[in-house]
Amino acid sequence: MHESAHELRRLFVEFFRARGHREVPSSPLIPVGDATLLFTTAGMVQFKPLYGAANPEFTRAVSVQKCLRATDIDQIGHTIRHHTFLEMLGNFSFGDYFKTEAINWAWEFVRTVVQLDRDRIWVSVHDSDDEAARLWETETDLLPGRVVRLGDKDNFWGPAGSTGACGPSSELYWDLGAAADPGGREGALGESDRYLEFWNLVFPQFNQDADGRRMPLARPGIDTGMGLERLALIVQGAPSTYETDLLRPLVDDVLEFASLAAMPDDERRVAVRIVADHVRALAFAIAAGVVPGNEGRGYVIRRVLRRAARRGRELGAPSPFLYRIAETVIRHYGATYPELEGMKEAILRITQFEEERFARTLDAGMERFQAIVAECQACGATELPGADVFQLHDAYGFPVDLTAEMASEQGLTIDRPGFETAMTEQRQRARRAHRFHEVAAEGAGEPWVELSDGPDSEFRGYETLTLEATVRRYRETTAGIEVVLDETPFYAESGGQVGDQGALEGEGFQIQVTDTVTAVSDHDGAPAKSHVHRGRFLSGGPADLARSRVVARVDPELRAATMRNHTATHLLHAALRSVLGTHVQQAGSLVAPHRLRFDFTHFAAVTPGERTAIEELVNREILKNTPVDVRTQSYDEARSRGAIALFGEKYGREVRTIGIPGFSLELCGGTHCRGTGDIGLFKIVAESAVGAGMRRLEAVTGLGALALTMELEGRLDELGQILGVPRGQVADRIRAVLKENAELKLKAKGAAGGGVEKQVEEALARAENTDGHRFVVARIEVDSVDLLRRAGDHLRDHLRSGAGVLAAVMGGKVSFLAVATDDVIASGVRADELVREVAAVAGGSGGGKPHQAMGSGGKAVELIDSALDRGRAILRERLGVGAKP
Repeated sequence: MHESAHELRRLFVEFFRARGHREVPSSPLIPVGDATLLFTTAGMVQFKPLYGAANPEFTRAVSVQKCLRATDIDQIGHTIRHHTFLEMLGNFSFGDYFKTEAINWAWEFVRTVVQLDRDRIWVSVHDSDDEAARLWETETDLLPGRVVRLGDKDNFWGPAGSTGACGPSSELYWDLGAAADPGGREGALGESDRYLEFWNLVFPQFNQDADGRRMPLARPGIDTGMGLERLALIVQGAPSTYETDLLRPLVDDVLEFASLAAMPDDERRVAVRIVADHVRALAFAIAAGVVPGNEGRGYVIRRVLRRAARRGRELGAPSPFLYRIAETVIRHYGATYPELEGMKEAILRITQFEEERFARTLDAGMERFQAIVAECQACGATELPGADVFQLHDAYGFPVDLTAEMASEQGLTIDRPGFETAMTEQRQRARRAHRFHEVAAEGAGEPWVELSDGPDSEFRGYETLTLEATVRRYRETTAGIEVVLDETPFYAESGGQVGDQGALEGEGFQIQVTDTVTAVSDHDGAPAKSHVHRGRFLSGGPADLARSRVVARVDPELRAATMRNHTATHLLHAALRSVLGTHVQQAGSLVAPHRLRFDFTHFAAVTPGERTAIEELVNREILKNTPVDVRTQSYDEARSRGAIALFGEKYGREVRTIGIPGFSLELCGGTHCRGTGDIGLFKIVAESAVGAGMRRLEAVTGLGALALTMELEGRLDELGQILGVPRGQVADRIRAVLKENAELKLKAKGAAGGGVEKQVEEALARAENTDGHRFVVARIEVDSVDLLRRAGDHLRDHLRSGAGVLAAVMGGKVSFLAVATDDVIASGVRADELVREVAAVAGGSGGGKPHQAMGSGGKAVELIDSALDRGRAILRERLGVGAKP
């Protein structure tokens, strides 16, 4: 049986659908709402909330999950089975069936559906799992003696963290034959390369508490995972996953671009596999919106790309070429994963851009690396110093793991602690130098004064800007006062939106609120988080806070301005994705009353045309005055509607969505306009880079945009007055002025040039000569190197046969120029040697070509005549001087 990978996907899904499993599409490669993972690493990631749930929406599921793992990156290419990107086939039960069904169905699938040879299948179980061992021996026709008991390391899956569901597992192995490990012991599962693990059945049947105790789950589940690449290897009879129909087209493509010069076969095979594997991972990661960067998942992807680029260089492939392999990935996988085709332009452009960027420093970095290795080997060291590893990272862009890999190839290790120390020192320097910093809680550590008991900080600011409240507690700080209320209309700084400002008023006092923050309480019995109103007393004092209820008033103008900017960021995000591509992801924002700032992933500067298109899209939506749709619903419902969630943000079961129908839908807890028309006007004021693969836009809305427009018009009117033309003719007049200026400069240059030629002709009139040879030694007045060279050209052309030395003072520094005609060069008079000797008199040096060369004497202007005398003496000696003409 030689089923294609596409057919294997179909067979697996249909098999479990026929057994009551819901087919669930692959979740995104970037986990949604799970800050514990950089990438989706297994099929069960999207199902974690369903394990232990009282009433899950469905109790059986089957999926083919896209996964990305960097944990085994050092083994990529060296083994027949490890990959960075892989597809995981999985069936799942959430409190429904358990071991009996999981084992029976797994056996039925491998024996009946894909018809694997029973003689080559082995199974492992946890050494305490008598139930699983019994089921394999009694419920299937697995050959006797083929169940191997292993310990926790191989067959127990812990919780995703220190607590949670966990349990034993059972794994299916394929016997590759004795040739795969000639010295291996028969049945040595998990030890010998002879046995390939291809399907893992996990039985979550315990709950582990904080003390490590495991109690049985009331509703145990099933979580299985089978690598499609490994299944394809077995079914297709391939010697490695790289020879299956999943990766063979990529391998062939790499071979086509690589010259493969002077490489041993083993090294060539490893390099080709690494490139094929890594480019596949890059294409899927970029399609998911990941852009190579310096932090988090961006760093992982940049590391993968640079490993592939280095291997491509070793293979002799042209640079850049990885994007050409990415084209094959898109073509080969596009029908199954259409997001690749939809992101084709971004995948190719980002891959090409990043490879070119790395290529600019790769040669210099490799030269420095080799020098460090040579220094270590010369002194007998076996470890690259951490400071040098950091230099390769900082100056040449070498990820530390790439340096470690290259060092290992040279039989060396790296000083990781030393590298980390250097990195920490750099981060500390950066933090000290950065203009923006996180403000520490004011008055931290000072005691709170408790005025009332009960829950606090219930946010009512979506419905009202003014309400009466009770003070729960307060504390005095060096900057003023901090107050916590039972309920509040003040929005606390969160999600990029700044905290509200306003006033707290009561009998005998008034507090100006300058900021509102969410803070973790530091006193006994307080809730985990509270809205802290920071400010100062305009009248009264702390003692007055206990007299009466407080009227909390948010500044309506500042709140309205903030709302305009916040809704505008949602429009901007959607417009960026529309104009630049769906790889654009929000990477940070600042929403304040007077401006907005939006950071996003993108690989190039936003062009003027793109900027105009973005502004036009946003303002068109503003003009439509579309009502903003605000809903509170379950997280799953929001995601099913297509709501965009931000990585790293933690979302509960109930979430708030902000939608502009037909244009934008995001999860967001901030305050927003009722309709897009409230924004008034949107205007971009700046665009810049904030890091590799990261851009920043700054913009204004409403009155801020109006003020900017009026300011720009005022400047335009001022320019019109200066130029003496109406506003509409300013651009034409400026072009005319620039043209006139250029013509004047050209005339001035011509006049200066004419003056140079006249000076040279005067010097030629004083030339000394021999039988047919002449030479000139003179000082001329020029103000640029170009004019000095022009003078030299004119002198050489008119000497006909001979040599000359010219000197000039430019910007307080002495310059020399020497020339020689072809016939005197043949007799041994060279301009480069002549100028070097002349400049040396003034303490300088020089060089160039035999027919023309330049030198410098620095600021030794007083030695210019002595230098010229030396030149005259040399020429008289070498040419032999006769009578003057």
